[in-house]
Amino acid sequence: MGKEKRKAGKGFGKVLIPPNLDKSFDFEELAKGSSILVACVIGQDGVAIADFSICLTYDELISKFEYLKAVTDIVFHPSQIYLARRRQLEHGKGLLTLTPKSYRQACGLADESDGEIIFNWWTLPELKKSQPRSYIFGGSRIISELSKPLINYSDDRFPVICHAVPFKADDQEISYAHLLFTVSFDPSQVVKQREICLLERETQTLIELFIPNAENATVDIRKLRDYCLNQNHDEGKHKSRLFLTILGMTAREAEYLQLRLLEVVKTNEAKLGRRDQFGQRYTLDFILEWKNRRANIRSGWIIEEGSNIPRLTTCYPL
Repeated sequence: MGKEKRKAGKGFGKVLIPPNLDKSFDFEELAKGSSILVACVIGQDGVAIADFSICLTYDELISKFEYLKAVTDIVFHPSQIYLARRRQLEHGKGLLTLTPKSYRQACGLADESDGEIIFNWWTLPELKKSQPRSYIFGGSRIISELSKPLINYSDDRFPVICHAVPFKADDQEISYAHLLFTVSFDPSQVVKQREICLLERETQTLIELFIPNAENATVDIRKLRDYCLNQNHDEGKHKSRLFLTILGMTAREAEYLQLRLLEVVKTNEAKLGRRDQFGQRYTLDFILEWKNRRANIRSGWIIEEGSNIPRLTTCYPL
């Protein structure tokens, strides 16, 4: 007897499923929340060369890797579901990522304001501009290929990527894995809920606005030349690798990047970030074109306590 076809129902539309998936892969089970994708990136000399992935039910995942339960409980908590609902209403359909501070540090993207866990909502337009092995997808091609169809699959669920969860595999040299699954927007439909204590979560609405006093903003050329575009900097080399791979830019283009940043900070709206002991933070994304290439760039800004001058804190391609 053939498998019964899914009938059209509320919230479902025609979705383009990646054509190169293995025939045994059940996309609908993943989309409906019946399974969780565990994906690992196998690298060599710092370069991703292959993906290793497996789909498990929640019970299978916890029985095999009990220590992952705390990770999934964070996402199944109502506070995270309400966060995702708010982000979708404000910014459009997308997915939620949970990223440990240690993983952002390993990717050279950490900020001094980061908590232990960083929550981000990525919209479809942002994901379409991202590279297949972007850190958004944990460097995993299969997560990249599945993310956009999962977003479009249903209006009632949203995809989640949990970055760099601890992972132990006897037959693989893997230290961590990334999880991809979907969660219902209705907390009452989420079966696995636990009372947890979050280490850190985003609570401030990402309001779109122009950065105050942007006409006097400063971009220290050394931040770009000696850090973001410097392949020899211990932390900045990760950002410089992105600039070189995606745009073909090196430290020689620091002045051009500086000029573009000083332009867009005046003309583009930014997202209001958190206020901490250092000052008020903002995130500003823009399109950067260089020669025959273009990329979506994320820049971080701060107006420090006791100052009214916006200053660039970070900059990297998505």
